[in-house]
Formats: sequence, C-alpha cells, structure tokens
Amino acid sequence: MRHRFAATAIAAALALTTSAVANADDRYFNEGKQFEVTVPTGWKQIAGDGGMIDLVLSSPRFEATMGLCVLISRDIADTRKDSQAKIDEEAGAAINDAFWREVMTDKNTTVTSVQSKSEMRGGRRVYFGTVGVTSLIDGKSVNLQIEMVLHVMPGKGMMGQCGVEVAQLDAEKIDIQTIINSYNSTGSGVVASADPHHNHGSAAKLSNTLTEALTAGAKDMIGRMAHPQKP
Repeated sequence: MRHRFAATAIAAALALTTSAVANADDRYFNEGKQFEVTVPTGWKQIAGDGGMIDLVLSSPRFEATMGLCVLISRDIADTRKDSQAKIDEEAGAAINDAFWREVMTDKNTTVTSVQSKSEMRGGRRVYFGTVGVTSLIDGKSVNLQIEMVLHVMPGKGMMGQCGVEVAQLDAEKIDIQTIINSYNSTGSGVVASADPHHNHGSAAKLSNTLTEALTAGAKDMIGRMAHPQKP
C-alpha cells in the first residue's frame, strides 16, 4: 500500500480501547465522532480512543470466518469551506474501481476483483466498494472479500471496511451488509460558511487524503484478521 501510518502509533491507540459484546442487534452511537451504526447480534465491539480508528466490530464466528469490520474517520482540513455539492462532484470523479484497487493493494495483497457504486443519502453522495483479494496471512494465501463504504463531507471523511474469508461469505454477508448500510454520520455534514468558490487545491489532493486513511484502515483490518486474539 502506497501510504503508511506508523504501526506503533496505531497499536498505542488501540491499546487504550475498551470492549463489549452485543447481545442483540443494537444501535451504537458515538457523539464525539458523530456517527452511528447497527451492531449485529453477538458482535464484539472495541471502541476507539478518539484517534483515527473509531470502532472495531468482530463477528461471534470470527475464528471460523475471519469476519471483522473497522470504522475509521479522518479530518480533511482543506475541505472545511467546500460545499457538499463541490465535494460530491470531485469525489465522484475520483472514487472508482481504480481508487478501491489502490486502497487494497500492497506487497502481501493482490486484488482479484473490484466493483464500485454510489448513491445519494441524506443530501450527499455515499460510495461503496466490493473488492476481492488474495492476501498472504501467516505465510498462507487466503481469499477475502472486502466491503467498504465511504462518506465524504465538508472537513471530514468516514470509512467502514468489513472483511470475511470468501469460503465463509454466506455466514457473514447479512451482518456485514447491516453494518455497511447502517453506518452513517449523525452530524449535519454541512458547514454554514461553505464557500462554493473555495479551491482546496485539486481533486487529487482530496483523493490522496482519503486513500491514505482507507489504506491504513485496510492494513489494520487484515492484520487483525491474521491474528484472532487481537480483535
């Protein structure tokens, strides 16, 4: 993966997390990070400490399926004065199959298939990627399916990433879709002083910022899938 975050910094942030187990489908709210998500029955919750990683969700079938989701967010200071319409236009041009392929590719992970789509939700465009990969995990090639959702709004990006072993997809696909489709911002997503003529540099700059955050999240997620004791 092209962009890197210090592994020690991520580990330090995650060391401060707390965990809980959901006994029934439950709506999880995070006021500080301004997001909500439905946690399926039995999924373990590991709440972030306010850093890039906001929440990790681990399937009760994790040891058999490697089912796991990571929710992350990233401030994008250069877009705080942009209108949602401008962000939708620029992000829509940049977030495509090639974008998701770049997010998931590194020296240990080969992308085998990519599907991307987007739809309007709550007045802004939301982006989805389904990526098949073959990843080297503890010396063994494992086929994984990764589902991703990306919310882009003035000053912020929110990303949900869920992975499962392809052979076990049927056991997790309903729960993963519940998480992906329910993950949403509880903020307005609109900056009152947004300037439609504001120029933050280029669409590429926006794309690079989001790619960096998504890549770090994907690396962390696959690392957790490799080590069942860590989720």
